[in-house]
Amino acid sequence: MITKWTILGLMVVLSLGFSIMKADVLAEKAALTKITISQCDVLYKFYVKLGESDFRKQYSSKNYINDCIKLYKDPIWTYKGSDRVDKIYAKYVEQKTVTQKAATPEKKTFLPGEPYSQILSMVKLSSQKYLLKTKVCAGKESLISPVILIKSDLYTKQLTIGKVIPSGTCRAFESFVNAKSPLTISTLIL
Repeated sequence: MITKWTILGLMVVLSLGFSIMKADVLAEKAALTKITISQCDVLYKFYVKLGESDFRKQYSSKNYINDCIKLYKDPIWTYKGSDRVDKIYAKYVEQKTVTQKAATPEKKTFLPGEPYSQILSMVKLSSQKYLLKTKVCAGKESLISPVILIKSDLYTKQLTIGKVIPSGTCRAFESFVNAKSPLTISTLIL
């Protein structure tokens, strides 16, 4: 006979099993990134020998090479303690978090009927160059050749969109932007 205690016990076992599986997946992800850090460690001597530009060209096929270069430039890379890999891994996670926050468009509230621009995505092309995808939306009235101000810590540019944006619709466009930090990139309809 199945009692409520039997069912409760099964639920606890299943829940515990799921938690263990989740911990295994997280541990596997951490191991993969620590493997990446180990690969960066192996490649560091080539970075020193070739210099950043040639190193980047030579190893551009490696999808983690930009992460390695960021770590090389950080003072944590020269840390000598016994917990070096853990410290570098923590820095790697911090860098990835900042990059993901920068690539995630900030949710803004807009007044109904007012025109607005919104950053849809940013793709890092080099250490200070980004491809910016922006959406420009007309409000109650059409926008005729709207002018967009694109700003960053290194860059200010007015871009004229040579198309009419009918009322209540949006158009997306792309532009290159120079910035030290992607968090400083913004757009505004003039």
